Amino acid sequence: MTDHLRQQLQASLGANYTVERELGGGGMSRVFVARDDALDREVVVKVLAPELAAGVSAERFGREVKLAAALQEPHIVPLHSAGITADGLPWYTMPFVRGESLRARITRGATTPAEAVAILSDLAKALAYAHAQGVVHRDIKPENVLLSSGTAVVTDFGIAKALSASRTAEGNADASAATLTQLGTSIGTPAYMAPEQAAGDRDTDHRADLYAWGVVAYELLAERHPFAGKTSPQALMAAHFSEVPAPLPKALPSAVAALVMRCMEKDPARRPASAAELLAVLGGVATSSTTLAWRPRRRSMVLGLLALLVLLGAGLAWSRATRSGPNLTTVAVLPFVNVGGDPKEEYFSDGMTDELAHALTTLPGLHVAGRTSSYAFKGKNVAAAEIGRVLDVAGLVEGTVRRQGGRVRITAQLTGTRDGKVQWSDSYERATGDVFAVQDELTKAIVAAVTPTLRGAVPAAAIGEAPRGTRNADAYDLYLRGRYFWTRRGRENLVRAAGYFRDAIAADSGFARAWAGLAMTYSVFPNYARDSVDQTDTMPARSLAAATHAVSLDSTLADANAAMANALSASGRTLEAEPWYQRALAIEPRNATAHQWRGEDQLVLGHGDEAVAELRTAAALDPLSGPAYTDLGIALTAMRRFDEAFAMARRGAELGIPNAVVGQGLAHLFAGRPDSAIMYLTRARVAMGLPLGFRGELALAYAAEGRWGEVDRIRASIARRQDPSGLDAAVVALAEGDRAPLLRVLATPAGAHRWYLRYYSIGCYPMTDPLKDEPAFQALLARMHVVRCAGESPWPIKPRVP
Repeated sequence: MTDHLRQQLQASLGANYTVERELGGGGMSRVFVARDDALDREVVVKVLAPELAAGVSAERFGREVKLAAALQEPHIVPLHSAGITADGLPWYTMPFVRGESLRARITRGATTPAEAVAILSDLAKALAYAHAQGVVHRDIKPENVLLSSGTAVVTDFGIAKALSASRTAEGNADASAATLTQLGTSIGTPAYMAPEQAAGDRDTDHRADLYAWGVVAYELLAERHPFAGKTSPQALMAAHFSEVPAPLPKALPSAVAALVMRCMEKDPARRPASAAELLAVLGGVATSSTTLAWRPRRRSMVLGLLALLVLLGAGLAWSRATRSGPNLTTVAVLPFVNVGGDPKEEYFSDGMTDELAHALTTLPGLHVAGRTSSYAFKGKNVAAAEIGRVLDVAGLVEGTVRRQGGRVRITAQLTGTRDGKVQWSDSYERATGDVFAVQDELTKAIVAAVTPTLRGAVPAAAIGEAPRGTRNADAYDLYLRGRYFWTRRGRENLVRAAGYFRDAIAADSGFARAWAGLAMTYSVFPNYARDSVDQTDTMPARSLAAATHAVSLDSTLADANAAMANALSASGRTLEAEPWYQRALAIEPRNATAHQWRGEDQLVLGHGDEAVAELRTAAALDPLSGPAYTDLGIALTAMRRFDEAFAMARRGAELGIPNAVVGQGLAHLFAGRPDSAIMYLTRARVAMGLPLGFRGELALAYAAEGRWGEVDRIRASIARRQDPSGLDAAVVALAEGDRAPLLRVLATPAGAHRWYLRYYSIGCYPMTDPLKDEPAFQALLARMHVVRCAGESPWPIKPRVP
């Protein structure tokens, strides 16, 4: 260490620290050990390389590091402090971890399978937690993974992001927003860099970390880098773009090998959706100090003669075992696997899954797990007992779909979750044009298999004929495509869903389910276009028209009634929606979506306790549904049950709903914790890619902390790029104590609609507490037939001191 750098670092750290020695470094930083004299402990200090420090803003770097420092997870090395030396070199401190790096462990020799899986699981846990908080690492590599006391921990979370964000050019009209959302930079390590990250793609997200995890996993399991022959950074990055790594050793469990190769897909959309998927696969591995036992994948196809012999030769024994076996009154229909090799056919296998689940829900006495929860296990190799525990079901229906060359082949099996035994299995093959017959036959066979365990079950012959709603194969195919994209949500997916539903209607204008799907697509679209009002204002009317037509075609269709209710609510006619929810739930009492939407409406009307009850029901019916937990967090915040609200919002975030992070922030704000509110609201902007989002909420949080300069900056930003509804500006005015703008906005259809998209409740949500004694506000509630919830919390904002 040069004397000059030692002096600079010592001066920047302050008198409480003594810089003792240099550990080395390279790449992004040089690493030193310093003693924290106040607490008598050693800390690591990393000083970033001068070439990376060029143009870095000290204030912004510190702000970004502060976000990363909030990460608290056993497999993440926390950040303690950060700063910049007089020469402009950023530094940060963290605990001194005794052990070795994963790089050193790899250099020492091969790991056992059990050790490798344990390391990769710990790394995946760190990623899953950080990604749920909106933080992406962007430099996952063996050098940043430390092994200590049998545990792997990850260092440098948030540093690459802090560097790129703190370089944002001065003079940006909305500088704060840019620093927190700018992801387009190729900072990282070429050997582990995802293609989109190497290209400086602004859309780089958490899936770049999953790519790097795959490269690390490959190196650990194969004992070589996937592109070991490439020695220059340019050659490595070119390989990431264009070359496919050689297959992993055959001795590895096939599910692990497949997972690693999926993570290294060039297209981010083809990688696992989240680190939770990594954990689900690795969770199927039982490890000990010397062995690696893989829980074998349940086979979903019994081939040819073997299947025939099993079914014919063991028929009587199976029947007796079924009557005395597990009680299969609760089942989950897992997503059928598309084995045809064409990703474009994925919609068809998902559609078959949904149709089967839909038919099974009509059986009295049979509980079918919610779709979102069942689909959480798609593509994962998880033991039947674990799925049964998570979803609280006694049986699993699963299978495969192959559609090629004008033929469709479907296999299915029913497995008990308590003992893992296959209770029934069969396969069917037909011409593609006979898909209805295949579906009916499959549905009847499965129903016949579970009927003996049900009291009062309807005969199998009565199932499989009515629910589809069309005999037009083209219309049905287009409907399945629409459902595929509707369930994936997001603005672009919903646009595609609407297109397919419209095409299905063109093929069969009497197809009620397609009309209902179109209505539901229109009704939820504004929730995924919150930062712009274009096209969203017309959606309620379009949703209502489509729902009205669906009901006129088939008033017994639960989706049509739920769509009608939601369309009325979106049109501001919430009181009229209630009878339609009642009809939908009378037809399908366990329809989680109908319970969720009704809970939202009860909150709109000010019936907070009923809203909480309905949303709890929705979450119980579909326990892996992120939207249900997110809405439950909003309802609990409205009821001033802030700790519960935060827990539910956190669960929503863990299940992949970025908007749930907003709920975490607002629960903290109204509970009187503005510093935490700022952290979560800022993370939400990053996670959702909304540089203009949540400006009013952030202003409230800054005002509650007394940071009025930030409030002024947000006000100026809104003036430059204003929300046409006026809600953001009105919320900022509320922070200043001016209630009139918010009263005016809530009295307009556009403003009230915008409010409902964010908070649902005018009568209950804590943000309207300052308005409660205003005659105009009381008149507004009466005019809208909204009651004000009981209970209040102290308004968290103190007046500005001149």
